[in-house]
Amino acid sequence: MVSPFTVTRPTGRASSESVIRSWDESPEDAFSVELTGLLVLHGIRRPKWVPNGHDFDVEIGSFGWADRYNVGNSNPMTRRKLSVEQATDVKALIIALVEDVDVRRKIVPFSSKIARFLGSVDFQDDWTFAGD
Repeated sequence: MVSPFTVTRPTGRASSESVIRSWDESPEDAFSVELTGLLVLHGIRRPKWVPNGHDFDVEIGSFGWADRYNVGNSNPMTRRKLSVEQATDVKALIIALVEDVDVRRKIVPFSSKIARFLGSVDFQDDWTFAGD
């Protein structure tokens, strides 16, 4: 069986899930991260379009759902809390995933002939629950 994970580092592995149905059935661009020895957790990424309407950066909106069918659920009980160290490792894996050219070739809007990824990955302030 082929692993769904496309980026592997000593701290864990990451994969783009492309578009999935979130908890309320709305479409979300999702990804998964599995830190070594821990559960697979899911998150949401969104293109952040610049004024020209076709170039974009990436924004990580939220992360930490163990159940992919809960992705996007605003109830804090549905997300796992990470230590600061774990959040740092997850962030590095997400950046590695977005920077992987082979991964980007398979995912819209990265694969678009018109849209252009500008190279920035931004994280919302509350992208994960992290604490000591």
